[in-house]
Amino acid sequence: MDPATGDVYFVLEREKQEVRRVKAPDYSESEVLATINEGTFNSGLEAITWMGDGTLMVGNQANPCLLLRISATDGSTLSRREITSGITDISDLCYDSERNALWIADSEAKTINLCDLNGNVQKSYSMSFIDNGEGLFVDRERQCIWVSDDTTAIIYKISFSNL
Repeated sequence: MDPATGDVYFVLEREKQEVRRVKAPDYSESEVLATINEGTFNSGLEAITWMGDGTLMVGNQANPCLLLRISATDGSTLSRREITSGITDISDLCYDSERNALWIADSEAKTINLCDLNGNVQKSYSMSFIDNGEGLFVDRERQCIWVSDDTTAIIYKISFSNL
């Protein structure tokens, strides 16, 4: 979500491979912002996060694990980065403005990963107790990360010291 406008962004995976926007304040219909037609896609676009500078980071789940920086204005691809080590499955992304970093959930490896903006893993945390962690939110106020399980519909609160 763009905090300035209230516009909401999401991705459609598989055949469509679309980045879509729902404009505030009506939130009545979504519009295609971009269609991603590059690479060999497995499960497709799986994750999106607002970067705070008018751009979005979009993650392709696997084969390849791919980070695409997209303009929230016109949908153009600003950068493309294939992740070749440390992440096996991009299940969700969350931009951390305090660290200027990305948190990447990897449901295959069952980890939450603190990464630089290129997807290079700086620190990895196990979430082996979560079956299919595919939703991720960094909550600094509560010093935790919320992870949703796509299989069980349980939301987990993982507490951190000095998040």
